Amino acid sequence: MQPAAVETDIREAEIQDANQIYDLLVDGFDKRYLPYTIFQPSQSVVYLKRLIEHGFERSGHLFSVRVLDGKLRGFYDAVMRQTEFFLNYIAVAQSERGNGIGGMLLTHFETKGTLCGCQQYVLDVFESNVRAYHWYLNQGYQVESASFQVRVSTADGLTRRGQPLLITADDFQRAVNEEQVQGFSKVDGVCGTGQITVGLIGGQVCKLLGYHEVDLVGAVASVCTRFQTDRPVLIVPSLPELPSAWPILDYEKALRLVKANS
Repeated sequence: MQPAAVETDIREAEIQDANQIYDLLVDGFDKRYLPYTIFQPSQSVVYLKRLIEHGFERSGHLFSVRVLDGKLRGFYDAVMRQTEFFLNYIAVAQSERGNGIGGMLLTHFETKGTLCGCQQYVLDVFESNVRAYHWYLNQGYQVESASFQVRVSTADGLTRRGQPLLITADDFQRAVNEEQVQGFSKVDGVCGTGQITVGLIGGQVCKLLGYHEVDLVGAVASVCTRFQTDRPVLIVPSLPELPSAWPILDYEKALRLVKANS
């Protein structure tokens, strides 16, 4: 469903906004949080342009921006997930923080969600990002659940338990070529009778995006085995608990916040 227009000075993003959106992402997530995203390499601005160009109907992503005096001061990216309107990213320029732009963007996001027929608004925030966490609570959001995102060393320990992750040469080369252009791509591989989807980020990092008919430990071990010589870091999201035996480089606790559309 294409979201209807909302009368406001916040508008839908255009392709030429992509570079400023990327700058806001890098600034907003800084060195602590950016390593958990797919937007680590600068080439990912090409990926942003593609999402914006395809629009909400084709990409599933709604990018909205706040522009003041010819400069982009804030943006959000939202996706519709069945009955939930999910706030994927939101960022405000440091020079404008405390001036109400974040509240404007969040209100706009919720209005768009209502127009799309959502039943609730959903977002994730790192618990260590105390300022953002409490800001969302003050906006009426409540904690629904918690999970962990970890960055694992691919060269340490888990490789001894990994079955081979088989990726065809053509599929892998296609994914690498796409990654070189837009900083991020994904590729499917076979592990025994199971299937694993891996994200490739910036030539250095991989991310576990999905696994089927293989357990989590097996999936992580297989990805580590496959990429231990050329990608030192594997990102594993949405863990219900922190694995004590894994070679964890660092981690963040993510809180899932929800707000009913009343």
